[in-house]
Amino acid sequence: MSRFLNRRSIAAAVCVSASLFAGWAAAEKLGLGRPATEAEVKAWDIDIRPDGKGLPPGKGSVATGEELYGKLCASCHGDFGEGVDRWPVLAGGKDTLKSEDPVKTIGSYWPYTSTIWDYVHRSMPFGAAQSLSDDDVYAITAYLLYLNDLVDEDFVLSDKNFTTIELPNKKNFKLDDRPDSPIFKKRDPCMKDCKESVKVTGRARVLDVTPDSGATKDDAKAPAPTAAADAKKDAPKADAKVADKPTAAPKAAAIDMELAKRGEKLFRQCTACHDAGKGAKNKVGPALAKIMGSPLASVPGFKYSKVFKAKAAEGAVWDSATMDAFLKKPMSWARGTMMAFGGVRKAEDRQALIEYLKLVAPGEPGAKKAAAPKEAAVVAIDAALAERGKKVFRACKACHAVGKGAKNKVGPGLYKVLGAPIGSVAGFRYSKTFKKKAAAGEVWDAASLDAFMAKPLAWAKGTYMAFGGVRKASDRKALIEYLKSVGQE
Repeated sequence: MSRFLNRRSIAAAVCVSASLFAGWAAAEKLGLGRPATEAEVKAWDIDIRPDGKGLPPGKGSVATGEELYGKLCASCHGDFGEGVDRWPVLAGGKDTLKSEDPVKTIGSYWPYTSTIWDYVHRSMPFGAAQSLSDDDVYAITAYLLYLNDLVDEDFVLSDKNFTTIELPNKKNFKLDDRPDSPIFKKRDPCMKDCKESVKVTGRARVLDVTPDSGATKDDAKAPAPTAAADAKKDAPKADAKVADKPTAAPKAAAIDMELAKRGEKLFRQCTACHDAGKGAKNKVGPALAKIMGSPLASVPGFKYSKVFKAKAAEGAVWDSATMDAFLKKPMSWARGTMMAFGGVRKAEDRQALIEYLKLVAPGEPGAKKAAAPKEAAVVAIDAALAERGKKVFRACKACHAVGKGAKNKVGPGLYKVLGAPIGSVAGFRYSKTFKKKAAAGEVWDAASLDAFMAKPLAWAKGTYMAFGGVRKASDRKALIEYLKSVGQE
């Protein structure tokens, strides 16, 4: 039997069934179910049409959307919509659809603004679908339009102006109404010699559909790693000393191997966002290597939310009790966390997960902190030139905050930049090219800043900074002077 039935076949079957059932139903009711309540119907009726029908009243600005996107979306989709790992790219891709490697984004491929609103509202953020307010959805949609250069930075999207936004690729989506098209062509479905059973030949994890730990078909054939194997490989030696610890390091607690093995299976639901064990790398969430017993928010290179930074400042440590409370209700325990996951309800499941993390990610509480970079020496400032640079810098404010206490936005906070190592702003997630420059010991001096400002994308191939550059040498010189002055208030 064909797995899919022709629309006309279905319609005909429904009409025949309805006519046969109508007479009988009029005489006798089935006595099953009840009428759906207004609230139940409303919960299902959430689709939005391209003409705006179905939109709830509300509004949201690009500025508000930028803040929400940074908290809820950037960990998967990148600060500029460039996509992290294999998560979808949301911005860019202009004029690539006819190329060998088309980049299908909101700005290059999607047909309607309603598609953005509907998808964000229905399915995002990942792990906490339909938790956003209507105004939040308007704001995030506005920011996604801004990332694709479709609206200005002061734009406010609402149900009133929604239909005025037209995506560039709309004209290339056409209804296929040809009589001989697969949609309308008359077909005679096979209704005999059906298979008695269906065999599953592949699963999403193997097919690599969802960003994961990089599993392949070959990986699927290999036996899964066991907790016992990880214990031999990753568990620290019992007599190992912790560096720079004034008192002796506590002995490693005995591991319940059966419980850890069960935790290993439960951890599979976490692998979309986390890598665990020796050599683990940051993904959507931080790498879980040496977590148990370590200070909160201490994984190098991961951009933590404010709530985790605050807990780290208080000296909080990942012990069993802390981990259990967090796993139970992440968003309640750490309000404002970027981890959009509902939590692990069963206490025994949390205990198993913790036991597994103890096994593969034992902590090193006495780890030595990295030395802070040396501050740049005081240099003479051309006040008039710096003042001109301050005016030129207005073009940079959409992405960068500047001055003492400047916070990271789309780009890193800019304070005491001159003389600082490249890629050294705490908490900012840099592109690979900047990480390489940082590893090479490169420093922001006047020459490197000038070269970067002139042609950012050429000077740092692969940078996330989607800015064409400052053409005039005099403007770049003024900007550099302004940045010098900001670091020496």
